[in-house]
Amino acid sequence: MVETTDDSFIGSYIRTSGATKTVNADVYTINNIIHLNNKKKEVQADLGWSSQQTSKYLLKAEKLIENSEPSEAEKLLILILGFEPEHIEALIDLSVVYIITERYDLAKEILEDVIKLDPENDVALGNMVYLLNLTNNFNKEIINELETCGTESIKTN
Repeated sequence: MVETTDDSFIGSYIRTSGATKTVNADVYTINNIIHLNNKKKEVQADLGWSSQQTSKYLLKAEKLIENSEPSEAEKLLILILGFEPEHIEALIDLSVVYIITERYDLAKEILEDVIKLDPENDVALGNMVYLLNLTNNFNKEIINELETCGTESIKTN
């Protein structure tokens, strides 16, 4: 339970002494989320952000990825996700950027998030399989190299 003296708070509460109310923490959290979502919409409107902006920047980011400019694509994708954090296509594109730039842990986290949002997304599932194969092969190469280095140092001693 959370205590507040804010008389304008909307939600369920139990009156106690004076102006102090005991507020159910879940209701408090839900009201904060609603408030933040409304503020987000206001900011988007103030900045002129729209689904057309998202589409425009998404296409531009995809062209940057194709043209081997992942760092520039990453900036645009992060901008999109700042306004639409669950935009599936932007998330998948960002995971591709992270795979290209060998930030495999970040790519895996994003793909896991996409799969939670859309468990049947073939692109995300395919990219996850690709990433797991890629990192598995990468790990095998490192192990082989370490084993080779270990045997070479033994032979020279």
